[in-house]
Amino acid sequence: RRILRAMSAAAQHGGVFHLWLHPHDYGVNEEENFSFLHAVLEHYDHLRDAHDMRTLTMASVADMVRRPVAVDVPREAVPVHA
Repeated sequence: RRILRAMSAAAQHGGVFHLWLHPHDYGVNEEENFSFLHAVLEHYDHLRDAHDMRTLTMASVADMVRRPVAVDVPREAVPVHA
């Protein structure tokens, strides 16, 4: 439930959620682990449809973080010293 809540919070607030999985972790308790993964993927489908959540590679996220962001600041908010 913690993972699903964190996914929801990221989707609702425009954040990033990193799901870290290792395939070898699924060799033990396979049925339980794949059931959990299925629930996560179904929840992602819902968040994608409801909040436009996207799946990105780590490289894509890194590119987004490194990209400069333009910020509009109202002229009256910038003090001018003569």
